[in-house]
Amino acid sequence: MPATAKRIPLILCLCLMSGVSFAKGHHQAQTAQPVAKHKPAKAAARSHGYDNPDTHAALVIDTANNAVLHAHNAGEPWYPASLTKMMTAFMAFDAMEAGRLSPDDTLTVSYHAAEQKGSRLGLRAGERITVDDAIRGLIARSANDAAVTLAEHIGGNEGDFAAAMTNKAHQIGMSHSSFENATGLPAPHQITTAHDMAVLAQTLIRRFPSQYHYFQTDSMTFHRRTMGAINPLLRSYPGAEGMKTGFTCASGYNIVGAAKRDGRRLIAVYLGGGSRNHRNAEVSRLLDAGFADNRDAAQLPGLDDATVVQANNQYPIHRLGPNVCNSTVPPVNTAAHAPSHAQPAVAGVAGRGSHAVQAADAKQHRSWGVVVGNFPNRQQGQGVLQKLRSNAPNVVAHSQATIISRTLNKGPQQYAALLTGLERDEAGRLCNMRSWERSVSCTALDPIALRAIQ
Repeated sequence: MPATAKRIPLILCLCLMSGVSFAKGHHQAQTAQPVAKHKPAKAAARSHGYDNPDTHAALVIDTANNAVLHAHNAGEPWYPASLTKMMTAFMAFDAMEAGRLSPDDTLTVSYHAAEQKGSRLGLRAGERITVDDAIRGLIARSANDAAVTLAEHIGGNEGDFAAAMTNKAHQIGMSHSSFENATGLPAPHQITTAHDMAVLAQTLIRRFPSQYHYFQTDSMTFHRRTMGAINPLLRSYPGAEGMKTGFTCASGYNIVGAAKRDGRRLIAVYLGGGSRNHRNAEVSRLLDAGFADNRDAAQLPGLDDATVVQANNQYPIHRLGPNVCNSTVPPVNTAAHAPSHAQPAVAGVAGRGSHAVQAADAKQHRSWGVVVGNFPNRQQGQGVLQKLRSNAPNVVAHSQATIISRTLNKGPQQYAALLTGLERDEAGRLCNMRSWERSVSCTALDPIALRAIQ
């Protein structure tokens, strides 16, 4: 990952790097130069409850004039997560505008699209879906299978589509963004900034007004099933017009929200929330403060002002700690992982050591594992691996499988099957497979537990 993609400031409150903050009753933008009778930017923001001491990035703009009402770490590189799908939607709207795509066109779902992880519509390989349904699924349900189906139809394959996404992003002013996929699933160089996401949101609204209704969709019906939109602002914030949410372990909880009140529309970007509720509360507070801010736009920095765009690049990019991110997986019993007396003898797990477990980059999402069984001989462990290959071939194909020998509680040497390189939901599903005999144990291992057993 580029060095700039691993940076995010932790003490920007002391630096005034963003150069602007909400300040009720003040009519002049705060700059790095001393201004009489003005509080420091961080103090002014905190006094109204907008900036918590956690690390995050935020930006609020008035769409009428691109005036920046609030900026915090707005130029810092960040993992977009499913905010990526806003760019995927942009590419679809662009193709529709050029006559290459129509809402009524039907798309064939590929095997690659059907195998996407995370949020999905449940599309099957060979199934057909309209462009209209795919876009609704992409935005309202954050469906990864719908995103890839659109990407493959527009770009030929997801890789070429992602390259086209990056080129288009740079053309519209998202100069610090790059994309490797259409979904936002973790990838080392899938990077954006709060500034760039605001640029994207503003461009979507201005360039594609006839398609903006997709972001306002509060539910969709597909396969005779009605599903509510994932975006909480549509239900909780007066005047909300939607846009998009996103989450990965590396990014935290992200959101781009647009709202309109008394004819005035604001866009708020918040990256790196510690939870869904935290993110939702913060973006709501930012919007409230924005609508209450009556400062003269001529006195505020614009969206492309240097104080808004530039990055500090002094601290690592924000990510949640593994214990925070991985604590919500229902089937995992991390207390039952590798006993302290275990003496592992792991073979064939090249490249899966502490670097991967510590999640030094966006590959954090594949740092889970499972350990299955305690058998008296290696052959029984091999039998378990064969069963895994038969019952979960798609999961096993991208994981690393081996047989480990260990001595538990000073007993005889025993053998178990170990799979590493899994996503946390894959680990949970493997241990919940109904094909396991009750006498066969299966424990999902979070990154910390996996490090202990390796």
